[in-house]
Amino acid sequence: MQVELSPVGHSEADTIAAIATPSGAGAIGIIRISGARAREIARCVVRSRLWMSPGRGWRLGFGVARCSKGEILDQVLVLDMPAPRSYTGDDVVELQCHGGILVTQRILEAVVAAGARIAEPGEFTRRAFLNGRLDLTQAEAVAALIAARDDAALRLALRQLSGALGLEVKGLRAALVDALAVVEGALDFSAEELDEPQLPDERGVAQALEEVSARVERLLATYPAARAAYEGGRVVIVGKPNVGKSSLFNALLGRDRALVTPLAGTTRDVVEAELWAGGFRLVVADTAGLGSPRGRIDAKSMDLARAALNEASLALAVFDASAPLTEDDLALVRALEGKPTIAALNKSDLARIVAAGDLLPLLPQAQFLPTSAVTGSGIDELRKALAASAPALEALPEGAVVFAARHRVALEAALAALRGALRGLGAREGLEVVAVELRQAAHELGTLTGEVATEEILDRVFERFCVGK
Repeated sequence: MQVELSPVGHSEADTIAAIATPSGAGAIGIIRISGARAREIARCVVRSRLWMSPGRGWRLGFGVARCSKGEILDQVLVLDMPAPRSYTGDDVVELQCHGGILVTQRILEAVVAAGARIAEPGEFTRRAFLNGRLDLTQAEAVAALIAARDDAALRLALRQLSGALGLEVKGLRAALVDALAVVEGALDFSAEELDEPQLPDERGVAQALEEVSARVERLLATYPAARAAYEGGRVVIVGKPNVGKSSLFNALLGRDRALVTPLAGTTRDVVEAELWAGGFRLVVADTAGLGSPRGRIDAKSMDLARAALNEASLALAVFDASAPLTEDDLALVRALEGKPTIAALNKSDLARIVAAGDLLPLLPQAQFLPTSAVTGSGIDELRKALAASAPALEALPEGAVVFAARHRVALEAALAALRGALRGLGAREGLEVVAVELRQAAHELGTLTGEVATEEILDRVFERFCVGK
């Protein structure tokens, strides 16, 4: 593993501490201490004979926490977790006190006064990685688990935390290293014999690389659906000006989130909100009306709407059922080509001029629903349709899947290098070229799991963590 072990100015030998529970009032507050001096420091703060007797297993105790001046801070439960069977792999002691900002802060200050230092964001999990308790994909899964907002995201994070992705990638990297050993062996032999390098089993090496490439491609193929399932799906509301997009947006949410006026062009920016439908989390975006811009601001607003449409997994296209279709409607239809779409025939409480049959030949991929943002008619049916559109985990294969952007980037770079190695073999470009490409592919896979890591990579991964995790 190629990695600097600690942040600048800090040592891996430091004993670190932090509050491990959310800030604010609560039933319990936890101060976590990790490092070689964790037990010694805890003894300085908690005065009791009821805990921390010698032993190899986890131990519980109860005592009184005091500051350095002897003032009682709180009664605490003590959990002693000796290395290596702890979260970080080091000795860990947790002091569990009554929840609250002040009491937890005072006990943390006493722990620091006894010799600990405040942990950096994610430093406990970083130590778990450095001590071999987790690979880097599992460490990232911890953050994904904490950030999960619905059942789909939770299940994906747990799947990654189980180590499925890390094991798959480590297997791919091991196969590459084996192939690289064959190539480098041929290079070393030719250097000794002064002959042109020749692979003893070129066909076997090529087959191995093709198999690894196919497995990487299968992993990458899971990314769009897995990412959408983790994020919850993005729905963008689009339509011509004054068709009732913002009114429909507010009706779906059950509250006034977007400004609504009789004037066309009220919405200028993209307004987003969460919508929970059938237990799934969707991010719904209200956008400016698409049509002929009346000035630079209108044009910019429409550009933002088109960008939101491109990024969305589903379009909620709104049409005025009480008025004939216009050129702006037809332009929207063209923009929706190939995009999963629910078409809301809004203002259906008025005399209907446009029906689903009029639009079906133009939007064959769409589901049509009559709605009225004024009366609420069709809104429940629209919510159900949105819930049914949410990405389903059942559509994903068992085992390893990819839903983190960093993993996708690393796999794409590895695949590009693999293809370069295969081209080199096929075109007889020289084994030196093949070896360079294989080293690059192995490096990219190593950065994914942490088998090859730098301070920059680790900082980027763990800066997203909270202090105390």
